[in-house]
Amino acid sequence: MKALRRILAAAAGLVAGAVLTAVGWQRVQAKRAAVAEGRVRLNEMLPIHSKWWRDAAKDPGELLYVAIGDSAAQGIGASAPKNSYVGVIADHLRAVTGRSVRIVNLSVSGATVALAVADQLPRFASLEPDIVTVSIGANDIAAFDPDQFREGMRAVFAALPPHAIVADLPYFYLPWNERLVAEGNRILREEASARGLTVVPLHATMRRQGLRGAFTQFAEDLFHPNDHGYRVWASAFLPAVTARARELYPRHGETEQQEALSA
Repeated sequence: MKALRRILAAAAGLVAGAVLTAVGWQRVQAKRAAVAEGRVRLNEMLPIHSKWWRDAAKDPGELLYVAIGDSAAQGIGASAPKNSYVGVIADHLRAVTGRSVRIVNLSVSGATVALAVADQLPRFASLEPDIVTVSIGANDIAAFDPDQFREGMRAVFAALPPHAIVADLPYFYLPWNERLVAEGNRILREEASARGLTVVPLHATMRRQGLRGAFTQFAEDLFHPNDHGYRVWASAFLPAVTARARELYPRHGETEQQEALSA
């Protein structure tokens, strides 16, 4: 009788294990399907975001802010384009300077460094921006070529004014990607230093968010940031952006102090 009970208990354990495995597999499959649907939905947003930024560029402003970048600058994954890191930075500029801001967002979803050189730099050449932010190179990691990356970064940086603000590559979480990101960031910083450009720590800012960031700061495709994630991105830029804004439009007290020091 005891032997029969042990057999039945073992059989029940096997059945329960099989049920839990099946439920777990179903959840994994459901999550994969949800991510796939999220990618489709966000892809459908690409032309909408692009048009929004083109329309926004028509609005006049006392201060010209130009962004070079990829889908992150477009704000893919945000609830609205204005909630991208570019939009957050523009709002910050308005608050800090008290001036209106015209935004020319040259970014293109999916852009690599080479595509930015071919498409965004020719359009950038005709502009005279007060503020420039650059975040490009994340899409190069999938097929990373150090020599091509360096050549492309050198071309991008050569086209920028000295006051341009450049972000290093974002945090990729996965170790095999992070090894490539580390190499890319080493190249990026070397080339930026050669041009005297300011590099802001996007990678370190994201990494400090830890696992909480992985679970709370990404859109449904698990790749692009959500609104919260874009605020984190913007926070990496804001100290340098604020410093540049103060150069352009110092506060009244700061102006008096500067005049006293130069007297």
